[in-house]
Amino acid sequence: MTGGEVLVDHTSLHSFVRPVGSPSQLTFRAREILQTTEALLFGDVVWLCDSVTDATMDVTMHVYERFRAAGLATSRGDGVIRIARFARGEIEAACLDAAGALCDYVEHLTPSDLRSASSVHHPVRPIGAQELAYLRTLNIPYGSEQASTYVEDAISGKGWLPSSCLHLLQADLNAWMAVVMKDAVGEADPALSSYNTISRWKFNEALASRLSVTKPVTYVPAYGRSIEVDAIHAVAWDRRLSVLRAALQQATLGQRLRLRDLLEVAPARSMGMPLFGIWVIRGISDSPCTLERLADAIARAREDPRFVRFKHWLLEASDDDVRGAADDAVQEFARTHGRMPVRVEQAVSKWKAVLELPVIPGYLKVKREDAGTTSTMREKATFFRRLTMPRHVTALVGLFEGAFVPRRDGSLLECVQQIIASASRP
Repeated sequence: MTGGEVLVDHTSLHSFVRPVGSPSQLTFRAREILQTTEALLFGDVVWLCDSVTDATMDVTMHVYERFRAAGLATSRGDGVIRIARFARGEIEAACLDAAGALCDYVEHLTPSDLRSASSVHHPVRPIGAQELAYLRTLNIPYGSEQASTYVEDAISGKGWLPSSCLHLLQADLNAWMAVVMKDAVGEADPALSSYNTISRWKFNEALASRLSVTKPVTYVPAYGRSIEVDAIHAVAWDRRLSVLRAALQQATLGQRLRLRDLLEVAPARSMGMPLFGIWVIRGISDSPCTLERLADAIARAREDPRFVRFKHWLLEASDDDVRGAADDAVQEFARTHGRMPVRVEQAVSKWKAVLELPVIPGYLKVKREDAGTTSTMREKATFFRRLTMPRHVTALVGLFEGAFVPRRDGSLLECVQQIIASASRP
């Protein structure tokens, strides 16, 4: 059992070197780094696409070399972190797939919806990305020779360009985008920023599907992009739900039952605590914390037999097993440490409050093949998982200790600040 392969944004790696100008930016950067650390910890292979600008790739390779020194990447390109190289035909196919998926997604969204979900104060694009220039396509007629020329150039380009042409590949999407652009107040309009986020999301998902030749590859957005996608996702669902509720009023009894089924599957929106990322950074024994030491800590944690066994159990255990083990671990942690500092109690309470969410990062999926197995076999498998649970409760207690017990040589934010300073480019 493995953690799967993931495609991450260059923005995620750039979080290690992007300058921090305020305390709020440092808090945001810490969350971004913790999420990236978890992807590097759990991913069997962590892919980065090559369809970015030279300036963006230059920053990425600066960070890549630090991880290569820790053994997480190799000069042969067969390490944990790898660069995916796409042919022009693959980029074109990804654009076509993304245009169709994007059209279906934005069907019920309006420009005001996009503005309300925008998080332009977060860095959702990598260093070295081109400035957005959607408005220059406003007067390009759909299906025209001018549109074909723009699409041809965009697909052959890098960075923002391939995803900038999606609305010129799909008629309904083009009509929707024309409304957004006519309502926009310049390229900096938050609606265009949000549109760019979801178009890159769908484009990168299409690229991930092209990497899924022998194993599935899941796209994991950078922290800032995932927040914005989450907000847009909520608006999209709220819009769909209002349409469904309106339809419900006019529906027959049979139609109402089907529509109510749809109302029940509205996705939950919340970001889990990056406990494993905290655990890894807390495990950096030497001070100051540096990117090299973080890379070494990730490499060690990936190979630690305790973590490997624990990860396999997390992937195989049922949700009830995981929640039960986590509850037991919280109680054991509190008993072992007696009266804890208030901030630790609050942290543990926060963790306990999100136990309804998966303990592991959300992109880790497990396909259980139940076909051919009897109910008795499944019951035995559950029994043996529960039998080994005490060992995993102990592992979780260790995780809590690593994540919540304060370091003597600096807070978590201080460690993150040191990592960023160490990784800064000359």
